[in-house]
Amino acid sequence: MVDYARLATTAERLITANGRSVIMIQQGSIPVDPSEPWRGQNSSPQDAAIGEAVFIDPSNSGYGMMNINNVKRGNKICLFAANNAIGKNLENFDTITDGSAAWKIVRTEVLEPGTTRILYLFEVER
Repeated sequence: MVDYARLATTAERLITANGRSVIMIQQGSIPVDPSEPWRGQNSSPQDAAIGEAVFIDPSNSGYGMMNINNVKRGNKICLFAANNAIGKNLENFDTITDGSAAWKIVRTEVLEPGTTRILYLFEVER
């Protein structure tokens, strides 16, 4: 039987060794003015997670060759070890702060065999 917890630890080790520190941010979802919700959401962060990430070019990964439903793909792919999320589900997070650069999350996939989360794959754009 495959030890998925060990795979998650290996993913964390490799990304920590080769990545750089980023901040994952989930924006608030409460309207600034509840009587006028169409004017936008509160932009202050609702939640955050800090950890290491690796950014790769989609054309060099083989992943960029996939064209799902002719939807525009992100500029980069960000790999984030699920162990760094410290129990948070990052599927609903909105942006990644990488030093002075802010990346908008376009799409999220989770490598999760069974109940063990191993890796987050984020398609991001500036």
